[in-house]
Amino acid sequence: MRYMLPLIALYATLGCGGAGGPSTPGPVTPADTTPHLPAGFIVGADVSTLVAVEAAGARFSQNGAADDLLAILARNGFNYVRLRLFHTPPRGRELVNDLPYDVALAARAKRAGLKVLLDLHYSDGWADPGKQNKPAAWNALTFDQLRDSVFSYTRDVVAAFAAAGAAPDMIQLGNEVNVGFLWPDGHADKVDAEWAKFASLEQAGRDGARAGLGGASIPFLHHVADPAVVTWHMDNLLRHLSPPDVIGVSYYPFWHGDLAAFATRMNEIATKYGKPLILAETAYPWTNATFDSYPDVYHGTPASGLPPYTPAGQQEFLSRMLGVLAAVPAGRGAGVFYWEPAWLPGAAFGSPVDNTTMFDQNGAALPVLSFLRDATKR
Repeated sequence: MRYMLPLIALYATLGCGGAGGPSTPGPVTPADTTPHLPAGFIVGADVSTLVAVEAAGARFSQNGAADDLLAILARNGFNYVRLRLFHTPPRGRELVNDLPYDVALAARAKRAGLKVLLDLHYSDGWADPGKQNKPAAWNALTFDQLRDSVFSYTRDVVAAFAAAGAAPDMIQLGNEVNVGFLWPDGHADKVDAEWAKFASLEQAGRDGARAGLGGASIPFLHHVADPAVVTWHMDNLLRHLSPPDVIGVSYYPFWHGDLAAFATRMNEIATKYGKPLILAETAYPWTNATFDSYPDVYHGTPASGLPPYTPAGQQEFLSRMLGVLAAVPAGRGAGVFYWEPAWLPGAAFGSPVDNTTMFDQNGAALPVLSFLRDATKR
């Protein structure tokens, strides 16, 4: 997600969100259509903050019955979780995802019957299109040393997950890498030599991941934010790197445009590259309220043609978005990951997305959960 602390305060000023809001979701008018998703379609959730949210006191329920968050997700059609991993995070606020934290959470997800997408940020903190800082431990390395470190770090990380019985089922090398990662060495924009260096670093990550699994193959997801820049990015990168197994895209309608434009872009990408497409990040507000003092990523009003910021509107957006993915040519719309549906608000561990979760501020499941359960019934 394009989540950087300096930007949060800016986004928080754009709308009319204020304290308060409904304590429980109201009735929802069913969507006109419920897309029935094909077997193998990925319905995933990025739950990277889950353990920290729980430690701060969050509890989850559905229809009045308390339960473990991962059990609720699995019961409602989810089959994957996504976990971001920072190299050496300073452990401030939301920067909780170091290796021991993630390995334990991945093992817990596996016990709940969920698969794991590992999202390697290759940074000590948030990585996104505007910020791809190298880990501090790598700052003094030459390019060749950096490439070797990417290989060995990725190998050792993946091996640690495997040793805990939580080997990733898919790996994402870099987060929203529109103009590369591991800046400045891996920055890639208009100069072809930059794209070659970026590709070399990503290849090192692929080789390291396979080595961590003892040579076994694993699907790699290549993640770009904003469908509008994917073809430019891929055309430059693929001159130097074999295609990834899966192309991942971030799509937040309040940043990236309406669903019609999203559909056009996804169809173009699928047709041009012939690869499965996964919506690696998305979210939609269920309210314009905020429930703690932590600055929120987004408040505002829906773009023209998009549903209101209500529980019913959130469900309608998911229905329409899934319809777009289901219509991608040749069945290449392969799945979706919802970004942090369980990052609940609170004084001890505030949430910047308390209005885009899939649970209300008290942890009660919103109607979109049962909608997804129905959409994934076989």
